[in-house]
This record gives sequence, C-alpha cells and structure tokens, in this order.
Amino acid sequence: MPPIKFTGEIGKKLTFLYENVNGIRSKSEETKRWMEERNAVIVALVETWADESTADCLIADLDQYNLFRKDRQRCLKEKGGRVAIAVKNGLQALRMTSLEVDGLEVLWIKLVCLRLNVLVGVVYAPSYDTDVFSKLRTLMESFPPFLKRNLILMGDFNCPNIMWDGDVSGK
Repeated sequence: MPPIKFTGEIGKKLTFLYENVNGIRSKSEETKRWMEERNAVIVALVETWADESTADCLIADLDQYNLFRKDRQRCLKEKGGRVAIAVKNGLQALRMTSLEVDGLEVLWIKLVCLRLNVLVGVVYAPSYDTDVFSKLRTLMESFPPFLKRNLILMGDFNCPNIMWDGDVSGK
C-alpha cells in the first residue's frame, strides 16, 4: 500500500461530535443536518441500528463525509447497537480493523495528519454485557505505544451509576 499523504488544510481545527441516534432510519435527515450545522469534522454515532440493508447515505452525506461503520455481528441481541464514524472529506482516515474484536461493538480509525496520527474510536457497551469493559481494556492494552499517545474514545458506556464528580476511589 502506498504511503498516505496529508491533504487537509494546515491550522484547521478538528471538531468531534458524538450522538446516540437510537435508530438512524427515523433520524437520518435530522442527524445529517446536525452534522452540517455544527460543522463537524469527525462524528461518532452509536446505536445506529443499521444493518446490511441500511444505505450509507442514510447515515451521512457522502458528498461531505467518508463513512466507516460496524454493524452488529454475532451478538446476543439483534436489535439495538451498531456504531459508525463519519470523517469529513479532505482528511486521511484508515479503518483499523486489526484493532476490532469479535463480540465488542467498537470501531477504530486512524487519522493521518501532518505531524500527528490520531486514533479515534467509538464504542457501544450494551448494559447486558458485563464483559465489555474487560474486553475493551485488554484490547487497548495491546495497542502499540505510538497509537496510545493520541487516542480519543467516544461512546455509550451504559454506566448510569458512575460518580463523575470527584475521585470516589480515594486515590
């Protein structure tokens, strides 16, 4: 594979947006409008509920974005879940399938910028899967050091009881 060359503009800000769409088919136009209004560069979506019959153009405006998606496979439940990342045209992005794990709804892309590579992930952790965090931790511990330096992970972790204020561990 030939080396990737930077084609984006120097000095441009990366705007990351995240949304739990809870079914893209009924919210397609609303989601695409939201992406355009917010001038989104990277958009992470969870619970798209997309399957092989869902066209990419329902998830993102393909004239403006490259779309990466992971539809549910070998999962306990058919309904729900599924993740996607849309990357504005002009940015170089590679799907990192080598970092994906069966049974874990996580999708990783590597943004190739001028002097920087950024690993961007989106995860959906269904509330019924108690092993999702150990799988995710094991996966992330296996990343090479150069990928761990600039990492952004967005998603629905289904952790309603987390105390976000303060350090509850006492450490």
